Amino acid sequence: MKTNSKEQSALIRKGIIPGPTALTGIVVAICAFGIVWSSTLIISIDLAVWIKTAIFAVSAMILCIPFQLPRWWIAIFAILPTAYLIMEGQSFPIWIYPTLAGGLLLLNWNSFRDRVPLYLSNKKTVETLSQFIDEKIEIEKFYDLGCGIGSALIPLAKRHPNKDFIGIETAPLTWFILWIACKLSGCKNVQIHRKSIWDISIKDADLVYAFLSPHPMDKLLLKCKKELPKGAVLISNSFDSEKFPAKEMIPVQDRRQTKLLIWEF
Repeated sequence: MKTNSKEQSALIRKGIIPGPTALTGIVVAICAFGIVWSSTLIISIDLAVWIKTAIFAVSAMILCIPFQLPRWWIAIFAILPTAYLIMEGQSFPIWIYPTLAGGLLLLNWNSFRDRVPLYLSNKKTVETLSQFIDEKIEIEKFYDLGCGIGSALIPLAKRHPNKDFIGIETAPLTWFILWIACKLSGCKNVQIHRKSIWDISIKDADLVYAFLSPHPMDKLLLKCKKELPKGAVLISNSFDSEKFPAKEMIPVQDRRQTKLLIWEF
């Protein structure tokens, strides 16, 4: 079920599978700023703001290719500089900038520690997972490791009210949004914990779902091998393990061509 490096790089650039984390985007932005600074030194002319902004935007968009950032990053580097030019000269409270930066940090907390950004499971993926749960009648307890804002956890809990669903999330703002979403959903069969996935026990899990990144997959497989009971299942959205490749795969009929990779223990 493994995808070779060339195929994976192509899928990342197209945005079909998630690629590098937010930290890579920051590196690209820093490199683009460096190009702008170098340009002003070489030309020895104080360039107009719009020219500097254009150099930054074009440089960042081009750098997205060798850094294997998906296409939506190119859109970000096109939109943000344009927004800056529009807002230039406007009067905004000084606190708004650190507030926005802090909000992004709290939302993507795991990008910097575990290299796991916030990914959302789409409706087609939820439908496929729900069908899998229906077919495996012995599944009673579902763990969503790194559940984000509950994009899979809550819809599945609504579809299967007689089963238990446990969500694990550490990013502070993401967890707060998750907590509100759980309260509004009215689901009585959902538990959420603000803990690291490495600190939570999954010894009573029947099915574990994870939509993380390539980086922690080997470690996650070791944890599952150590803790999961016989007959339990791990499903990873999109990401395989180098050391313990999945032997089963369920394709999801969505635009991203999502693949659900399956391990049975």
